[in-house]
Amino acid sequence: MINIVVIGAGSVGYNVAKTLEKENVDVMVIDIDAEKIRNISDNLDVGVVQGDGTSLSVLRKAEIEKADIVVVATNDDRVNMIATLMVDRLFHVRNKIVRLRDPQYYENSVLMGSSGINATYVINPEKVTAREITNLVRIPIATNVMEFEQGKVKIIGLKIKDKNPHVFKPLKEVDIHFLVVGLYRENELIIPSGDCKFIPGDIALFIAREEDIIPLSREMHEEYFPIKSVVIMGGGHIGKLVAKELEKSGYNITVIERNKKNCEFLSKELKKSSIVQGDASDIELLKEENVFSSDCVMALTNDQEFNILVSLLSKRMGVKRTITLINTSEYFSLAIKLGLDAIVAPKLSTSSAILRFVRHEQTVSVVSIFESAVEAIENVVRSQSYVANKLIKDIKFPRGCLVGGIIRKDEVIIPKGEDMIMPEDKLIVFTLHENLKKLKEFF
Repeated sequence: MINIVVIGAGSVGYNVAKTLEKENVDVMVIDIDAEKIRNISDNLDVGVVQGDGTSLSVLRKAEIEKADIVVVATNDDRVNMIATLMVDRLFHVRNKIVRLRDPQYYENSVLMGSSGINATYVINPEKVTAREITNLVRIPIATNVMEFEQGKVKIIGLKIKDKNPHVFKPLKEVDIHFLVVGLYRENELIIPSGDCKFIPGDIALFIAREEDIIPLSREMHEEYFPIKSVVIMGGGHIGKLVAKELEKSGYNITVIERNKKNCEFLSKELKKSSIVQGDASDIELLKEENVFSSDCVMALTNDQEFNILVSLLSKRMGVKRTITLINTSEYFSLAIKLGLDAIVAPKLSTSSAILRFVRHEQTVSVVSIFESAVEAIENVVRSQSYVANKLIKDIKFPRGCLVGGIIRKDEVIIPKGEDMIMPEDKLIVFTLHENLKKLKEFF
């Protein structure tokens, strides 16, 4: 059994522990906050230790020396670095995943390297989120974009609208050339069968290659409009990273930021963007800057209530595309119900990034989808694997499992029942979380 210690019981630590508790993993969570520890103890079947994650006695109480992996994910970068250093030098734990937000730390190769904290894997929530946002700009029909195989394969979420000609038809009767791997409906993600139907308001998840995006939009009767002009509301670290990345592709970018010093910093960092100092809640300012004439408005401030409201206003004023930053699960569900175009949640994205590393060695990556009990897992098929040299239709996967993609060398195959799985293939499998233990037996 793998032993994992999580230092930090906030949203990220909680989500990681919640995901791992149903697997063949021994999880221990450390946090100084008694209320957070009580919350985990009451809701999860994992071990807990209340105390400072940089305390020797607390680490010993958690039996950290037995850990195969330590995840350090408190809200304090300095605490995270000290804890990682102690775990490495005093307890000699090999695998250490650390969450760091400040670029002066995570961009310092000496500090991160073997002569520093010797982190195995450093996760920066802002960088993870910025990449997600730029994907949503480049694929403007999508509510979600999740990547596998360095972006060669994508899971693309599409909102099902009333005008869609495929609504209320069983999927087995829907004449499209793309595989539906999930339906998000009323805060639940369903692994679909052929009898499932598209319902207006659903978010349908398709597996697709880069070249499939436009054909998919046509088959789903979605208007495909390339985004050229972007307004970013909030010039914090995420907003800056998004603007920097989009500048490389020639987008017309305006950043609206309230803080004068931040505006001065952004003016030095961003060479091709227009920086506007002002309050993004000022409607007259937004009209003056032609915000509602842009192709895409991103609400990326630290105020998630404002982000939701300004996104709704932008849609009402005719903006084609909105991207909304959300920080809590309660608002995540609300934003989906309100019909916002695309929603990003840094804490959920960070949890998924951590889980990609934590999985056993045969698993290449894992993506937790929305906040549900469904995950997409990329597994390598070994010659001795049960699934090797078998047709997909002949493999009795657990109920709630669906093979969504096969990567064979440089080829991406959207699978059918007649496809044979070969050794060294990478399979993308969509599964209910409860099936993870059973699924490992197939690989």
